[in-house]
Amino acid sequence: MIVILFKIVEMEMIFLKHGKRPTRRQKKLMSDKKLNYSDWLVVKDCEETFVVVHKKSGTIRRFPKLKGVVI
Repeated sequence: MIVILFKIVEMEMIFLKHGKRPTRRQKKLMSDKKLNYSDWLVVKDCEETFVVVHKKSGTIRRFPKLKGVVI
């Protein structure tokens, strides 16, 4: 089970695009999640999820977006 999870995480690392600097709206979302937005890059921002990667460590964070909330 652990080996399978490791493989899935390893494959996700390979397929992630390079992160981009966050917009003002994304900075607000990261601040609400208690993240320092200057240390994170946005990898994916779609309707359901928000994915960021840490600039130095490469740590990936995923946050579900709340439906019906406009930021």
